[in-house]
Order: sequence, then C-alpha cells, then structure tokens
Amino acid sequence: MKQKIESEYMGVEADTRCAIALKEAAKILGLDEDALPVIKVDAGWLDHNLNWLENEKSKGLFVYNSHIAATKNHLIDVYPKVKSKLKKQFNKEMNKPFKGLAVTGFVNSAVLLELHHTLDELDGRPAFLKKETLH
Repeated sequence: MKQKIESEYMGVEADTRCAIALKEAAKILGLDEDALPVIKVDAGWLDHNLNWLENEKSKGLFVYNSHIAATKNHLIDVYPKVKSKLKKQFNKEMNKPFKGLAVTGFVNSAVLLELHHTLDELDGRPAFLKKETLH
C-alpha cells in the first residue's frame, strides 16, 4: 500500500514526482531564472523538508534565518564546483539519483530555498492562495 501525504500543502502519494524550478537559487547566484535545471523529487521528500522548515521556524526566527543564510552560502560556495555536472547530469539523467555528493548537496540546498520562499510568501495563509506552485 502506497503512503499518502495529506497536509495543507499536498494531498498526493508520497512517491509522486514533483518538478521544482530552482528560481531562488538562480537569483542568489546571479543567474537567469531558467539557468538551472528543473529538479524532480518525490512528494514525500518535499513534505519532509516542509515539516523540517516549519519545525525550525517554530524554534525562533534567529535559528531559522541562520539556517537560511547558511543554505544560501552553501549554494554560493558549491555552485562553481558543480556547475558543469548539473548541466550534464540533468540533461542525460533527469530522474535518476544524483551520483556526486556535491551535486546532491547543491540540489538539497536549492530545493530548501524554494520551499522557504513558498512558506515566506504564504506567511501563514493557506497554500491555495499562492499564485505559483511547486508541481
């Protein structure tokens, strides 16, 4: 039996693939909005990360903002090392797991920033009010 995610943000099976454009990472890196690949991940992984972000935010804005700042710095530090791998890996192996730890770390940080941006825009309002969605 497949695990189903029922939350304010999702009502899908955990293994449903979701596509995420890395727009926030591109902004931080000073790139065009569509310069980074679209990432495809399972909804269960997104739900786990949304819950983690909300838990960290509940600890206080100082702790939360420190995590977000560290995530942004991580992207800036790692991007030069993974830049060529991102293009090659995503063009040929879009749905396969990432082979390099640096690429995985970059993708994890970039997706966390997209989720942070989504939560920040919602500011406690229901998810259906967000104009743009992760899909």
